[in-house]
Amino acid sequence: MIARQNQRLPAPSNATRRPIRVLVVDDSAIVRKLVREALERAGDIEVVGVAPDPVIARDKLIALKPDVMTLDVEMPKLDGISFLKAVMAHQPLPVIILSSITQEGSAKALEALSAGAIDVLAKPGTAYSVGDLENTIVERVRAAGRASFRPRAIGGAPLRPQSTPAPALGGARGPSGTAPWPLEAPRSPSPPRLPSAPTPAPAPRMAQAAAGPAPHPLGDARATPAPMTPRPLRSPAPPQPASQPNVHFAPGQLVAIGASTGGTEALAQVIARLPSNCPPTVVVQHIHPAFVASFAARLDANAKVTVKVAVDGERLEAGQVRLAPGDVHLVVERAGLGYRTVLRNGPKVCHQRPAADVLMHSVAAAAKGAAVGVILTGMGTDGAEGLLAMRRAGARTAAQNEETCVVFGMPREALANGAAEEAVPLDRIAGQIVALLKKA
Repeated sequence: MIARQNQRLPAPSNATRRPIRVLVVDDSAIVRKLVREALERAGDIEVVGVAPDPVIARDKLIALKPDVMTLDVEMPKLDGISFLKAVMAHQPLPVIILSSITQEGSAKALEALSAGAIDVLAKPGTAYSVGDLENTIVERVRAAGRASFRPRAIGGAPLRPQSTPAPALGGARGPSGTAPWPLEAPRSPSPPRLPSAPTPAPAPRMAQAAAGPAPHPLGDARATPAPMTPRPLRSPAPPQPASQPNVHFAPGQLVAIGASTGGTEALAQVIARLPSNCPPTVVVQHIHPAFVASFAARLDANAKVTVKVAVDGERLEAGQVRLAPGDVHLVVERAGLGYRTVLRNGPKVCHQRPAADVLMHSVAAAAKGAAVGVILTGMGTDGAEGLLAMRRAGARTAAQNEETCVVFGMPREALANGAAEEAVPLDRIAGQIVALLKKA
């Protein structure tokens, strides 16, 4: 296996290619400056605007129509998660979250991924130095800007933006004069008092209802209806179990899954449907190291199997799912009639550590035809070569289909090189894993 180092990605050689247009949203002027300078040094990225809060960001989104947005989650006027949900409902685009690495920050990062963000990076001064952030954010923005992005509703289903926007806060208008999508800032618990005026007699309740809502007490909003909050996106119905509890699997079987952009929600759907006696499952998800433990706990809370972060030297058992920890490769080795996990340092592969390629090459050697491998949504090419090694060793393989991917990058590569036997919709992948295990 040839390890591909994580060197800074060169700018595309095609000088006529349009730059990737980015909007940077953060309440910190220092962070806005650092991110802007890092992106503009790349050569093929143009920062078309910056915004200190969601209200200004909304207007710039409408006017500038950027390709990618970076977004803080803790901001004045409206929190980043609420703003992200409104963006995904009305003007979806790839959003990369910049988050602080704290317990609260980790929870917000996972919530942001669930709400439609494609990636989460640590702010400079937390887990990243400024230099680390520059290398990483350029790579992620470049990949996001060139990828075929498909927005999704909370719960993982692809969605289409609303075609008829509702009235905006305060009657704000887009550049064309049409009302943009709404954005409601938190209201003061005690609204300002109006100047004293004669108090009209209260109208009957039916008359009040017919007259509509009372006018807003502030400024020009008196003549406009109250702001409308974006309608919550409906999650798909909870998936049915992939198999009945009495399904039996052959001893020595093993499942390997690789995922990246959009994979946190895809994995949540897949793992929630695996039967409690599923053969041991090992997973690489490209996510910041600080968020791995919280992500594993979130998966475990909704699964019949036991989901934990992998540790070195653990013997794998049925009913276990083990996630690769951050910034270290996960491999699997034979241990008698079963398998054990091994954590290894080493160069990044496909710009990733952990890498799905590393894991799947080890599964090919250890489990051969007793394994099943799957590639889920994600940017880049990681996992395609490893999955091909698994298939050549006799394993059964599959990839998520284009229609249900947030980014159809890794699955496309796995299908193009013959590593994946077929493309499967996300809601059928858990069932397909069970079916392939019966055939393996």
